[in-house]
Amino acid sequence: MMALAVLVMCLVLVPASGGTWRAVGAARLPFEVPALILFMLQGMLRGRLPWMTAMAGSWVAFAWGCVCMLLLFTVLREWRQPGVSLVGLGIASNVMVVLLNEGMPYLHPSGRALAFVGPFYRTVTSGTHLAVLGDVLPDPTGRFLVSLGDLLLCLGAVTFVVASSVRSVVARDRVEHNRSRG
Repeated sequence: MMALAVLVMCLVLVPASGGTWRAVGAARLPFEVPALILFMLQGMLRGRLPWMTAMAGSWVAFAWGCVCMLLLFTVLREWRQPGVSLVGLGIASNVMVVLLNEGMPYLHPSGRALAFVGPFYRTVTSGTHLAVLGDVLPDPTGRFLVSLGDLLLCLGAVTFVVASSVRSVVARDRVEHNRSRG
């Protein structure tokens, strides 16, 4: 759901900012492939896969945390790129709350536990650490819960894409401006 939100925001903001999709396609980061693989792996670990239901939640959370730490170190190699530090902050926020609670705490607006969640998720209780960083925010549709870390990840990804879309446009305008002056 969050990936779809990022896609929609980028589809709106890239043209609105005067950027081009060609410039986005030209933007290259040295960590693209490893980050994509690690991102998909962490997504699988927090999912509800049949083989995971037999695993203890703390082991799932630990494995997820290890993958996310690799992802964090991979991404932060390029922290000076626009939006990348927000992505790193989002990952770090999620890792911290998951490792403190041996799973992602969630709180459904109705206050009830959800039956479909896997071993990665924990219902918020009085013993939950930093519950505010868990999946406690309903998305606009009301069907999903997201965390502050998820929002930071999305904001960082959108920032990176939009900044990438205008980067070559700004450089081209500078060159044209310098030619017209000289």
